[in-house]
Amino acid sequence: MKYQELQLTSSWGEEARNLYYNGIQKVVSERVEAAKQKRRDFISPEKLKGRTEEYRRQYIQMLGWPLTEYREGTAVPYKKELLEETGFVKIYRLSFETLPGMWYEGILYEPTVRKEGCPLVIQHPGGGYFVENLIAHGEHKCDQCKNIGGRFLEGGMLMFCPQNLIWNDAERGINTPADRNRFDVQLKAVGGSMMALEIYNVECAIDYLIAHEKIDETKIGMMGLSYGGFFTLYASAADTRIKSAFVSCSFFDRFKDPVKMCRPDLFWPDSAFMFGEAEIAALIAPRALYIENGVNDELYPYDQACEEYAETEKYFEVLGARDKLLFYRSEGVHEVAAEDVGYNFFVGHLND
Repeated sequence: MKYQELQLTSSWGEEARNLYYNGIQKVVSERVEAAKQKRRDFISPEKLKGRTEEYRRQYIQMLGWPLTEYREGTAVPYKKELLEETGFVKIYRLSFETLPGMWYEGILYEPTVRKEGCPLVIQHPGGGYFVENLIAHGEHKCDQCKNIGGRFLEGGMLMFCPQNLIWNDAERGINTPADRNRFDVQLKAVGGSMMALEIYNVECAIDYLIAHEKIDETKIGMMGLSYGGFFTLYASAADTRIKSAFVSCSFFDRFKDPVKMCRPDLFWPDSAFMFGEAEIAALIAPRALYIENGVNDELYPYDQACEEYAETEKYFEVLGARDKLLFYRSEGVHEVAAEDVGYNFFVGHLND
């Protein structure tokens, strides 16, 4: 038989491929839903009560190396370089060799009005952004963050802004975040993750800031917008030194938007069986947690934030920390709310 005589039609192939695709989608969706049901058997408000540290250890184990090897107070090599000084603030470049040959970078803002024993705020940018744009300067008004970093400085707080691997890297032909997915996949193959690596990095930075920058180590806060808020939630759940957390525009069920949110750095093996956003938020209690979302947020729907918050509220209630949790509905888009609600709650609990 000559192959040229075969009459396989393209319609058959299209039908078969669609059937297979839809079948995979059905199986995965059902598996994810079943995992959520099993999560309730693993953790609940009642089960978490009195066992937070046990669950925190399992959470850290889920995120992986090198966070699993972090030990509080371990000194790492560092460099501090003065970049700029005005009558209002001194700006330093801080570098930490958190692992051999890897330097973690950030900017330290020291306002002239700050006193010894002042609070520390760690602020993170969103995906595709740089830390040097977290306060207004020159023509840059910092509109998306409402220059909240400038307000922290005006309040006499020391501010550290670390640069996680979330910036655009068009010069190297890499889409945002800058090759993060490749590194995350490789780390997960060896028992780690980018989230574990960067929480480890920021914990090493906190060790330095406590030891050398004359802050009040009982008054450490963390905030971020978008991916910065996502990181703030996860880091605050891992490190109990963070007294007050501010999560803007990044609190939602990632499984509800599988196309936009199906990135490897947002999931971990078996994580759906153990910790969703509400359960991770619960690990912050009884410390303070402020969450906000705009009703017109074009990236993360407001109704999804409401659903996840309703579950979080149950945990804080049972853990006796209902007054340490606040959710704010702004009229804005994907940005820090213009109102003072978040700033006042975050700073108020930081200074308690």
